[in-house]
Order: sequence, then C-alpha cells, then structure tokens
Amino acid sequence: MAIDEKGPEKQVEEKQTKNLVTLPGGREVVYPDWPKIGPPPLEDTPHRKPVMLPVPPDKLIGNLEKYCRLAVERGADEAVIFPAKEIPQDIRVIYKCAVPQCPAYGLSRFCPPHWQTPFEEAKQIVQSYKYAIVYKIRANAEDFTGPLGREYQRKWMAQVLTGGRLSEKPSSKGGGRARFVGSISRAVESEAYYDGYYFAMAFSVGSCRRSLCGQFGDCTAITTGVCRFPLLARPCGSP
Repeated sequence: MAIDEKGPEKQVEEKQTKNLVTLPGGREVVYPDWPKIGPPPLEDTPHRKPVMLPVPPDKLIGNLEKYCRLAVERGADEAVIFPAKEIPQDIRVIYKCAVPQCPAYGLSRFCPPHWQTPFEEAKQIVQSYKYAIVYKIRANAEDFTGPLGREYQRKWMAQVLTGGRLSEKPSSKGGGRARFVGSISRAVESEAYYDGYYFAMAFSVGSCRRSLCGQFGDCTAITTGVCRFPLLARPCGSP
C-alpha cells in the first residue's frame, strides 16, 4: 500500500521554498501566495484587550517606534517615522499612470481613473495626519527586468488583451512582491488600529488587480461593486 508522506508541514515547507526570494544583501523572504476568497482564518484575527480612548498623547512616539520595529520584523529593510505634512505630493503623478499608460491603468477599483480622489482633497487628507511610517525594501532589478518580470508581464498582458481568465496561471512570485509589501503595510495599520488609532490607513504599491486578482479575469469591485478581497486591497500610495 502506498503512503503519501507529504503531510501538512511538508506541504507548507514546499510552498515556502517555491516562494522563497533572495533580496540584495543575501536576505531571504517568502513572498505570500495567491490569497483565497473569504474571511481570514481565526488564528489570523487579532484578539486584543480594550485600549484607553483617546490614546494618551505621551504614548504616540513610543507607539510609532513600535510600528517601525514591526515593519522591519515583517520584512522591511528600514522603517522611519516621517512627518505627514512633509510627504511630497505632485498632481503630475496622476497623469504618469496614463502617459505612457501603465498596463494596470483602469483595471482595478484602486487604480486611476476609478480611484480618482480630487488632488486637493487627497492632499488635505494626508496632511490631516501628524506622522506616517515609511519603510524601504531593497529589491532585485531582475524581478522587474529579468526573466521573472518578463514572464509575468507576458502572461499579464495576455490576460488583459483577451479579457478573461488566464489559461496559464502566472507564477505566484509575479504578484508576490506587491503582496509582500502590502502585508507589511496592513500589519502596521492593524497594530495601530488596535492600539486605538482608528483612522490609521495603509497604502500599498502597484495594482491590487495584479497582486490579488491576477489569478482571476476581472476586478469585481468594478463589475459588481463588491471587492473579492476587501481586507487585503489597499490603494497605491503614489496617485
């Protein structure tokens, strides 16, 4: 009788090996796999004690430093506290999504022209915050210009041009970089929220249509008004 020796632990180990990426400096990280539709597992749902509201002002800097440490623990190379009013904002960035047109332009709810908050309003929203946590991840140029980047672009454009589900699913590493970045942002946002900063807001990088729904043929937030991954999708910080 044949016995399958690949138990759950072995399967997890194989998945991690498949998504293992070596960043500059030799640091290894595991890119998250494609997400599954539905609520998060119970073990991934925070259970926190009630906090004092409003949060005492003298706790702010200590908490911000904690969020920087959390970002590094989750995979960032560096994280700093940055005054929100000093975040550079330029209306021309919006047009750079369209000229020359980004492959993801118009394909998700969080990309222009669908995510088109008036510039002055967006600027006012950002400047209503006192501080931001800005983090850095050193990336391999090959992820963008090498075989992996070209392979993902080819399959992505094939899906866009045919308007349907991919017959050949892209590598999970293709959108994994953006999922990895987004996971750090969401971890910091969640920690701040449960500390009592209920207006904490995370931004990600790139298109959620590529990083979350690259395995599907459309963005349901556009077609039906309901996002497949409302707890994961975040707008890109640049527009």
